Amino acid sequence: MAALSNSGKKGAVLIFTIIFVLILSSQPCLGFSPADFHAAIVTEVYSYGHYIPRYCNVFKPGDTMKLYLAVDNVNVNRAAAVDFVIIIKDPNGYVVYGNVESVTTLSYKDKIYRVIDISIPDDWICGKYTVDAYAFDILNTLPTQVSYNNLYNKILYSGNASPSISTISRKNAPYAKKELTFYVSETLPEKFYIFNPKLEAKTLPVGVSNTLEVSVLNPADVNARTTVRVLVDGRVVDSKEVTIPPRDARNVALTIPPLKGGTHFIRVEAEHAGYMLTLPIVISPLIYDKSIVTGQVLNGTVIYSPNNYILGSCGISSENNISLSRALSNLNVSSINRDDAVIMITNMLAYVYRTNHYSGVVNVALLRGSDKRAEIILPQLLDIVKRESHAPLNYVGVRDALHLKDVKVLFYVGSHPDFKVTFLKYFFRNNGTLICDNPNYWSSYKDELANMLLTIGGWRIGSNSGIYNSYYNLRIDKGFVVKISTVTQMPTKFEFLSLRVEGPPGTGMPPLVNVSTPVNVTLKIRNVGRSGGEEIKVNINGKTVFDKKVFLETGQYKTITFQYIPQKPGSYRVTVPGTSLMQIFFVKSPSGQVAAPTPVKKPPSHRAGAAVVAISAAVLAVLVIARILLRD
Repeated sequence: MAALSNSGKKGAVLIFTIIFVLILSSQPCLGFSPADFHAAIVTEVYSYGHYIPRYCNVFKPGDTMKLYLAVDNVNVNRAAAVDFVIIIKDPNGYVVYGNVESVTTLSYKDKIYRVIDISIPDDWICGKYTVDAYAFDILNTLPTQVSYNNLYNKILYSGNASPSISTISRKNAPYAKKELTFYVSETLPEKFYIFNPKLEAKTLPVGVSNTLEVSVLNPADVNARTTVRVLVDGRVVDSKEVTIPPRDARNVALTIPPLKGGTHFIRVEAEHAGYMLTLPIVISPLIYDKSIVTGQVLNGTVIYSPNNYILGSCGISSENNISLSRALSNLNVSSINRDDAVIMITNMLAYVYRTNHYSGVVNVALLRGSDKRAEIILPQLLDIVKRESHAPLNYVGVRDALHLKDVKVLFYVGSHPDFKVTFLKYFFRNNGTLICDNPNYWSSYKDELANMLLTIGGWRIGSNSGIYNSYYNLRIDKGFVVKISTVTQMPTKFEFLSLRVEGPPGTGMPPLVNVSTPVNVTLKIRNVGRSGGEEIKVNINGKTVFDKKVFLETGQYKTITFQYIPQKPGSYRVTVPGTSLMQIFFVKSPSGQVAAPTPVKKPPSHRAGAAVVAISAAVLAVLVIARILLRD
């Protein structure tokens, strides 16, 4: 009986084990949490987690929508099996699209993503659409593990070296869900960013026009057209229509006509224009527009910028790793990247100068451990900042964290926080400022930086509005205030309008005159600056023939005319130094010769005289043809 009892117990245990295994094999086991499932409408995907979100989720019929789906922490026992399911409902709630993407892997791969292109049919109605995106974990963990465990014997006795992935039905599988929305419209709304305003002058004399130049960015994936307008006291005074390529920017110059004396308010607007909180550093195909974070640490300040202003100023980014020599050549030329970086760094410095009550010339350094390229680029960029804004700065080179006694502003350029910031306690106590510039578009280390700063007192994050209203007023929608008065800070500036050379009637244009025949040279000028005088020069064949100081009131025109008497045959080139103005006239001798004859002792023979006449006639013909061609 005992034996039977033991046998019965063993059988019961075996049956229970089999039932338990069957239950486990039939139960789903979610290999990832809902937070590990990501879905987005994108314009470009580089790899897992590296994608550019679409600037607006509005599509026209015929467009293609690119959908990014990804899961993390999906691997269990060196296996993963995921079903991505897409269901799209139209504005009336009808299902108009469905798709399933199955992914299985036998590896340690823990991140899975798929990019699904969805064409928008012509018959889809306009309105709001809903995307229900699912990620089903269909891996049957225990049978898959058993397949791995039996693999050794399979290889020995059957030669089969492939384990199998066991899956379960989606009906029984756990899942994570994301909901997205997009719109279908016959017309794609265009959105533009206006930034980087440059006003020629903020104080002008009466009667002088002004110029406002702005940068306009098209963040879309297609060519876009907009009209940019400048308004003075609410009245449109100039407008320009501009077409901008995808993810590109254009500078637009707008003219402000002469205004009456007093104070005027100027602003710019564009059709469907949007205004960014931070200026973008544009490095195709990425737009750097992430918020700058500021805050206090002890008595000092920390500024974290994820916008790659320093390396990005000359074209270096996580997706565009150009050579240092080319980057430096880019830095020497005005561009949107460089100019925006200069403005934003200027504003950061102006912000901390005011916030921390700095005075006099401030020493600036680069923290040792920063990106090596910043050691070359930062000092040159700061030179441009000083030149543009007269910022009171003195760059003192690369310093380590323990040698900052004379430094007030410290830059760190890197894609992750350096542990050396935990050594900056004395620096922050001494009213120092740390500016962290992250050149990696794909990741942010703000939280890691905050955790490091906890060890020295914590980072008290506050408002960063001061960065946008320092040396420059970057939010152009606030407008400019311009004063028009009789007192001006502008220099005298003459504009050369035209140059004309005329001979006696019948000599043509350009003139062909005889030696010693006067020609009239006429130059028309205007003073577009403040009242004053400038020296006016006119050269003929490189020799100054007119040099006189002329005085004009603001806005006054003047026509200068003088005579020039050529003494030798040939061609004469009239120029105004410092301008592109140029005119030509020709001079011949009465006999048609273009050069003075060589003295001879004997009179020429009849044959030699005939040769001279023939040569002179040929030269004269060439001059006449040249005159006709130039006139045409």
